[in-house]
Amino acid sequence: HWWGWHGQRVYSTRGPTRRLEAEERNYHSNARANPCRRPSSGPWHGPKLSVLHVTAAAVALVPRFRRGRAVRCAAHGAEPGTSLEEFAEMPLSQLDDIPESFPPATIVGGGCVGRAIFNMGDGLDIVVGRGDPFPVNAFVGPIYMCTKNDDLKAAIAKVPTKRHVDMVFVQEGALGAFLAEEIAPGLPITIVLFWGSESRNPVKSVRTEFDVNGINCVGAEGKWAEEVEWRMNLNRVGGVRLQEPFFTQFYWERNIWLAAYMLVGVLHGGCSVGEVVKKHRWEVDMLMQELATAVIAAHPSVLWDRGIMCERLARFSECIPKRHTVLEDFKWRNGIFHDISLQAAAAGRPDPCPRHTEALLRIGAIPPQPQDDSVNMKDDSVNMKNFLLGSN
Repeated sequence: HWWGWHGQRVYSTRGPTRRLEAEERNYHSNARANPCRRPSSGPWHGPKLSVLHVTAAAVALVPRFRRGRAVRCAAHGAEPGTSLEEFAEMPLSQLDDIPESFPPATIVGGGCVGRAIFNMGDGLDIVVGRGDPFPVNAFVGPIYMCTKNDDLKAAIAKVPTKRHVDMVFVQEGALGAFLAEEIAPGLPITIVLFWGSESRNPVKSVRTEFDVNGINCVGAEGKWAEEVEWRMNLNRVGGVRLQEPFFTQFYWERNIWLAAYMLVGVLHGGCSVGEVVKKHRWEVDMLMQELATAVIAAHPSVLWDRGIMCERLARFSECIPKRHTVLEDFKWRNGIFHDISLQAAAAGRPDPCPRHTEALLRIGAIPPQPQDDSVNMKDDSVNMKNFLLGSN
């Protein structure tokens, strides 16, 4: 965003990237209507600009760019209740002396999420391709890891160890066990949950009566949690910063939704999320409650009303009815809960997720497992009680 003023009012406009994209679209749409711009065929017939003209225009825009960024930084660091008009008359030299709250970011991965995060900034972030080396002169700001889950290990290996604390992860699925192996313990890394929406913006947040500020969230214990929240608020994509244990709760709700809604949709021919919540609500709710019970057993600090959780996730699903259901990234989604079942079987305990295991077997996502006569997989209530009590 660019900050500027007109008279006694301070206004905010889109950043340079978005404005240039809009101008380019308008140019192509008006090319035929305005012969002075560019005809449908033939060379350029507009006024010719010399190098001197272009250089003079660039020099004239530099003060505006510096002032816009400085005012933005000053406004962000101002005390509550401070009027932005107070910065309008400040000399540029004084604005430049104000320290910036957040340095530019390094974005690893130029996909749709990486481009969206770049557009949420002020145009000074740098984007590093998935196969490119990590820049030696990278900014000291956050490092947004926007690669696919399967490419994340190689991307982390390119980041210097001393910069691991600056990494911000935006991937879907459960990353906890993976990050514990790849990153030194105790680092305040930042994890962001972008739930998605029907908007073309992949980071746009859905708002419901349960999440009036948006369902997106970031863990407050992360080093760059405040910077992530600043980007979300500045671009009005919606989202909140959550303390523990609430962020861990939302983290698992996100994984439960991905595992349950996608699996039930695939069971019914790959129907949309809207059809799942409309026609198969009872089935998906029972599956989510089963997975939630398994999470509570593994994470005692995560306590929530599973009925409210199902209703909240159903409201979210109703906002994205056209999203297709597909069983992908098994290792990071359903595989996490299947591992819980395997661990219980290895310990001689009943399967805590029998519905989930049965559904995976029906679609061929896992190989058939030998039945143990001592464990009745069909008796859900008895199995769940034994699991919670920790008996064999």
